[in-house]
Amino acid sequence: VDLKKIVVGETLKVVDHPDSDHLHICQVNVGEDEPIQIVCGAPNIAAGQKVIVALHGARIAGNYKIKKGKIRGEVSNGMICSLDELGYPENVIPKKYADGIFVLPADAPVGEDVISLLDLDDSILDLDITPNRADALSMRGVGYEVAALLNQTPNFKETSLTEDSSEKIEDYLSVSVE
Repeated sequence: VDLKKIVVGETLKVVDHPDSDHLHICQVNVGEDEPIQIVCGAPNIAAGQKVIVALHGARIAGNYKIKKGKIRGEVSNGMICSLDELGYPENVIPKKYADGIFVLPADAPVGEDVISLLDLDDSILDLDITPNRADALSMRGVGYEVAALLNQTPNFKETSLTEDSSEKIEDYLSVSVE
């Protein structure tokens, strides 16, 4: 899924939804002239947080499209997202945010694209190694292969190993064969 229209938002005001025991009505600054209203069911939502906001027309994980609508009679112009809803695997989400929305650092710039902020815009190389290409089973071999595909020359730093002759392995380790 191409994640677009997902920005950093700041919750300005959060009040309980009058027709629900778990929903909240949030006024969220997304870098536009006026704040937008979003209905959110996350238990950890609060005013003054920097959050991930999927705007109207955005697509999130599972190719789910975000649309303006009404939730129990209240207008919702987007969605405040958890990391799970952006496609993060469950095992890498911090436990603190496992059951709610992810709170961004306080210095996250409001209205900015959250994809680059969360490093979700990295290039991914998916390689299938065939038996005749054992050279590509190492990182250095893959480096040479990718450089060839991009018409570039790889540059690997040379390192040298110098051993301190005053120390002997026998002082640290002993081995016996039984």
